[in-house]
Amino acid sequence: IIGESISNLLCVDHEPLIFVPNALNVNGINNQWKPSLRLIDFSDFKVSIFSRNGTLIYQLNSKDEFWNGTVLNSGKLAPLGVYVYSLEFKNSKGEYFKRNGNITLIK
Repeated sequence: IIGESISNLLCVDHEPLIFVPNALNVNGINNQWKPSLRLIDFSDFKVSIFSRNGTLIYQLNSKDEFWNGTVLNSGKLAPLGVYVYSLEFKNSKGEYFKRNGNITLIK
């Protein structure tokens, strides 16, 4: 059989889809905080949560981890208030992204 096959190659790049909750109610329904992300490479994923004075409160290194309002390595509940998060990841093309925002910890 004599024939010819032609194939077209198309690469489509999408912007990462990011949803980050802005509050955590430790005694309520929303008692676990974690960002919801799509279309990223999770091999380089890190979320750092800081107090308003810059002290590291908690760190997530996996998309499956969450913050329950406790302070890193102590298990004690962090004081109620506003915290800052820094979200770092890379997209499917290997480009690094960084997003910052606030989380309000309430009871």
